[in-house]
Amino acid sequence: MKKRYLIPAFMLLFGGLFLWYESNKIETSTFVYKNRKLPENFDGFSIVQISDLHNKRFSSGQRRLIKKIESLSPDIIVVTGDIIKRTSMEMDNALEFLEKAVDIAPVYFTPGNHEIHYVPRRTLYKKMRELGVTILINEREILDVYGQQINLWGLDPMNEYIKCLKEIYKEKDDFNILLAHRPDRFRIYAKSKADLILAGHAHGGGIRINGKPLYAPNQGFHPPYACDAHVLGKSTMIVSRGLGDAVIPIRIFNRPEIVEIILKKDYSFE
Repeated sequence: MKKRYLIPAFMLLFGGLFLWYESNKIETSTFVYKNRKLPENFDGFSIVQISDLHNKRFSSGQRRLIKKIESLSPDIIVVTGDIIKRTSMEMDNALEFLEKAVDIAPVYFTPGNHEIHYVPRRTLYKKMRELGVTILINEREILDVYGQQINLWGLDPMNEYIKCLKEIYKEKDDFNILLAHRPDRFRIYAKSKADLILAGHAHGGGIRINGKPLYAPNQGFHPPYACDAHVLGKSTMIVSRGLGDAVIPIRIFNRPEIVEIILKKDYSFE
């Protein structure tokens, strides 16, 4: 009788370990983005993108996550929304991450849908600002390196984002980076002529079959913008697979992801 249950028990154990590993083993994806509009002083500028943490904890003190980011030595860290879960009042893991992240590099945050519907979001934002995080909600931050500048914009995913996109269009001759939580609006974002768009929200499609994402919110099955880089006109969008759990807390062949972007000036057209 005992041998009869041995194989099913082993399969359950292996399956549980596999699902844990897929949801907790952090991967780093590096993208080199080239653009001739980039000022020379930003050549080699490094950005780390964090998305959809959902208040998840990666070991005590977020040690595994912080160590990964430290090893990349970024110039800035951008957080593209959903750092908490709207279904929970807890924010300690998110704040613990931010507290340590600001010691690595300046941190810029734009909200996701979970922040918009999060009841104590004013308290969350207040604590974030106290930690030194810059919050961009339909706003621009000008980044300066030795007198040369680029624009960093952050969108509200629910309100007045069209107005902000029109403001970006007015600055289209400058180099513009846009933090926009939802990737399904890529065609709308591209109308602003933003050069580089960083998004999240799709969780990499949850389950990936033969490398193809299965399902993403606001995109449905076989989503076109669940991960990787996409080009439309003069705009490139990079979509993070995120770190935390989605509504269905399962990741299969879709591990948590840190995105590293290296900006390079393209001299090929000059």
